[in-house]
Amino acid sequence: MARLSPTLAAMPLSRRQFIQADTAALGGLAAFATGCVTPRRGARGSRIQTVLGPVSTRALGTVLPHEHVLVDFIGADRVSRDRYGRDEAFAVALPHLQRARELGCATLFECTPAYLGRDPELLRALAIASGLQLVTNTGYYGAANDRFLPAHAFSESAGQLANRVLLSHDAGWYHVGEPGGGQYRSHETLFTQFLPALRRSGFREEELDQMLVRNPADAFGIRVRDA
Repeated sequence: MARLSPTLAAMPLSRRQFIQADTAALGGLAAFATGCVTPRRGARGSRIQTVLGPVSTRALGTVLPHEHVLVDFIGADRVSRDRYGRDEAFAVALPHLQRARELGCATLFECTPAYLGRDPELLRALAIASGLQLVTNTGYYGAANDRFLPAHAFSESAGQLANRVLLSHDAGWYHVGEPGGGQYRSHETLFTQFLPALRRSGFREEELDQMLVRNPADAFGIRVRDA
């Protein structure tokens, strides 16, 4: 039987393994086709976290799976919310989101990562005003010779990086503004719950490896920077 790649099978993870496994796994889950999609109906009780709180996957409706409301390409060492006016950004973005809602879209995944302009408070205000369900993200963006990666991404351990991703209220992944983002799941959930659930659903090890490691690596040309 084919075995799952070490990046997903081995615990504990090194910083290099964590970044590779996290990027590959999330890439595998988020690699949607361009344009609006209508997802298959989720399992009863399954939910997804929006900037306004959890909603049933059955309530996602038609989805815009990869959009950007605001992006700042200045670089991780200079990015700041002082570089733009939140009220102005709100006024510019809102009509477009309202139009998307009028055309039948119910959910929008706003994929701007940390240190590239992610602003969950802005997204929260836009979600309330537009009626769209907005989903933000966690993690970093490692393109353009790593200019969008903060300095700590190269010096901290896998555990420290995981805590930054999962405990930051700035991520807006759970409850915007609450310390620690409210209730959260450890990054180990990927190994203790997510992978076992896929196996129980009938996925073979070679299929998991294909879906979570090889496909994203081929699609996005993932490079892992040696520590």
